[in-house]
Amino acid sequence: MTTIITLLSLRDHEKLDNIDLLSLFVTTFTRLGDLMPRMGSEYNVKVNLRIDEELDSMINAIAVRRGEHKAEVYRRLLRKAAEEENAKDSLDPIAIAVRKTMTDVLKPVEERMAKINAKAAIASATAMYMAMQIYHDMGKDARALYEEARKRAVAFVKLPHDELTGDKDE
Repeated sequence: MTTIITLLSLRDHEKLDNIDLLSLFVTTFTRLGDLMPRMGSEYNVKVNLRIDEELDSMINAIAVRRGEHKAEVYRRLLRKAAEEENAKDSLDPIAIAVRKTMTDVLKPVEERMAKINAKAAIASATAMYMAMQIYHDMGKDARALYEEARKRAVAFVKLPHDELTGDKDE
């Protein structure tokens, strides 16, 4: 296939004037025999494609630099590109599967935490209402006590953990 591509590019660009056509003909058929898949060869699918001159020049340069046949360069680069595409495509299904599994695992925990928070909110509101009622029954200004308690509660929640436990480095 390498020789055929070379012949086509030579013929198309009329660069045959300085080439011995007989040696080109003989080289073509000997190389064709070398490049055609043999029985038991791992390469048994033939692919024909057209490429531009710039890509052909780049492939030639790689082949010369590495001392490889152009066909090997094509196979190696195509395999690398296909593996990268498949890897990118397979990341999405993996990410989807991981997200689904995490959701399935965490959903019951999330629901349980929501129920506990709801119960805590109800208990807190009940305690607040009862305290407000007691202060009101005692004749105290329940609203002022509530506002002061709320300010202190907010400050307590904002307090860093190490200040709560006394683990602060001094």
